[in-house]
Amino acid sequence: MNSIIRYIAAGVIMCVPTLASALDLKVSPGTLAGTLAGNTDTELRLTGSIDVRDLMTLAENPGPVTTLDLSGVSIEAYTYHRPLWQGHTWFPAGEMPEYIFMGTPFVEVKLPGTLTVLGEGALATSALETLTLPASLTHIGEYAMYGCTALRSVDMSASHISELPTAIFKGCGVLSEVSLPSGLHSLGSEVFTGTALRQLELGSISQFSDFALSGMEHLESVVFNSQAVFGRGVLMGAVRLERLEGAPADVPDLFAAHCNALDADAVVAGAAVLGACCVASADGVRLHLADGLSEVGVHVFDGMRHLKDIDATALGARIPAAVSEAFDGIDCASVSLIVGDDYQDLWRADEQWGRFNICTVSGVDRITDNKSGIRLSMQADRLTVYCAEGIDEVTVYSAEGLCLYKASPGGIAEVTVDCGAFDSHILVAGARGGEQYMSRKFLVQK
Repeated sequence: MNSIIRYIAAGVIMCVPTLASALDLKVSPGTLAGTLAGNTDTELRLTGSIDVRDLMTLAENPGPVTTLDLSGVSIEAYTYHRPLWQGHTWFPAGEMPEYIFMGTPFVEVKLPGTLTVLGEGALATSALETLTLPASLTHIGEYAMYGCTALRSVDMSASHISELPTAIFKGCGVLSEVSLPSGLHSLGSEVFTGTALRQLELGSISQFSDFALSGMEHLESVVFNSQAVFGRGVLMGAVRLERLEGAPADVPDLFAAHCNALDADAVVAGAAVLGACCVASADGVRLHLADGLSEVGVHVFDGMRHLKDIDATALGARIPAAVSEAFDGIDCASVSLIVGDDYQDLWRADEQWGRFNICTVSGVDRITDNKSGIRLSMQADRLTVYCAEGIDEVTVYSAEGLCLYKASPGGIAEVTVDCGAFDSHILVAGARGGEQYMSRKFLVQK
């Protein structure tokens, strides 16, 4: 006989009495339907053992229960002579079947401490607000928490999951806190699409599927292992992303497309291959091509409306292969391509790269002081930048393309930069005010 224990707990909040009720049940497989009949409690705690029949009882007739504690039960195997749930007749021990609690009103579910598998869509579109995965868990199915619009936080740190599959948190619009398991090494497609997550540290992940982090409109910072394998469009549509560390050398198609706040140089500067549209519509005034760049895909810079110049000096005479539509989507004639002093004719003769305004570092100043209102000057080792309409950005690069200084002065008219500490005698300083940009090469007196 199952024992039923009821209790009433009273508390005081702001001197107002609050009543909360819970039902404790010790159960055995297949008996929950009978013992739960007529329940009026909102909190249910089970101990003992259950099987798929009991899980179906909870799913199909939850009654008033919103808090479900299964941490003290084990799920036993069960076989039925005809399909019982989702077309299955066999239900293994330790597994929560696919879609079993989909759409349920449970605000909190404490999963069994011996659970090994959380099935596909098992908690999808439910009323969950928080979730902790047990240490016993080794596998989680696709869409497991899909569309849980009230889900705020998930703690997976104790689990032994190695892969987050397709869309398990897609559409969880208020999800802002996630603790990942230490053994995680793979992310499926659209894992966090539509969530509220702002930062992700993913240095331990070695495999990213196509569009793994796409559609993360609130993501501001992400850290990768640059040696990981990346699919297409991994960051596509992360419109607020500003910080990116660990971009891959072989940049896949659409990798950071429509990352409107991201300086594209975070992707381009170390790239050996630039895939199609990989930084389309990203931000950035100056790009630096790495000496190992060998291939450029179609529409790679499409929609980069602030792009003023591309520094290719590190490549020397090595001109990367560029397909016929590589630079469609930008006005090449208004973008300076900075090359080494001895290689201008070589780059101009190239069918694709020759579309740019080819110049050397000393010839970058196509926008004059009179047109832009920007003045750059160097006295000894102090750089002075002036713009009557206000300075939005100041940059200082070495002749090799290394960024030594970058600041956003916030619209003040004059900025002074001490260049004495920079380990370079030749500097390229740039300034942007509104839509105007100017850069100039200086010899620093040490």
